[in-house]
Amino acid sequence: LHSAAESAPVLVSPSGAISASDQAVLTYSGPASGEVPLSGGTFTTGALPAGTYTLSIVSKSGAFPTTTVYGVALAGGQTTSVGTISVAFSGSGMLRLAVHSCPLMGDANGTAVVRLYPGVNSAGVVGAAYTFTIPFGTLNALTPVAYGIYTMTITAQSTGGTSQACAVYSTSLAHSWATPDGTTTVPLIELRNP
Repeated sequence: LHSAAESAPVLVSPSGAISASDQAVLTYSGPASGEVPLSGGTFTTGALPAGTYTLSIVSKSGAFPTTTVYGVALAGGQTTSVGTISVAFSGSGMLRLAVHSCPLMGDANGTAVVRLYPGVNSAGVVGAAYTFTIPFGTLNALTPVAYGIYTMTITAQSTGGTSQACAVYSTSLAHSWATPDGTTTVPLIELRNP
C-alpha cells in the first residue's frame, strides 16, 4: 500500500512463494478499499488516500501456503486478518526512540544498531533503507526518515567483544505525517537477553 505521492512498493512478498493457482489476495479497507493478487515478487496498490487500513489475506480457491512474510496458511475460501497499517503522505520527518540494553550487557556496555526495512515483515527480504547506531538510555532523534511503513530491527552487542549480545528485536513501524510536528515517537524499547 502506498500514498498518491509515493511510487515504491511498501508491502513486500517473497518472490515465488505464492503460485497463481492459489488465487490468494490481500484485501484492504479504510479510506479506500480493494484487493491485490498475491502472485509472488513485490506488488503495490494504486494511489490511496492517507489513513489507517485494515489488511486481510483471502484464499479464493486452492490452498494458500505459509510464507515467512505473511505467516498464515489458508484453505480455500478462508480469510485471516493481518492487522492494520497507516498510509502516510510523501515527505520525511523525525523518528524519536530510546533503547535500554538487555540485563546481560547493561546500558553502559554498548550501542544499539537500528535498521529500518521498507515494508511489513521485510527484514531479510529487502535491504535496509536506514541504519542508525545509537547510545543506550537516551532519547535519540533520527532524521530525516521518509514517511512510510517499516520493519524495524534492533541489535546490540558489547563494545568489548561479540560474546555478550542482546536478542534481536523486531517490530512493524508506521512513521506518519499525522503528528503536528511530523515526528513519530516510539515508546521505550527494552531489549531482552538471548
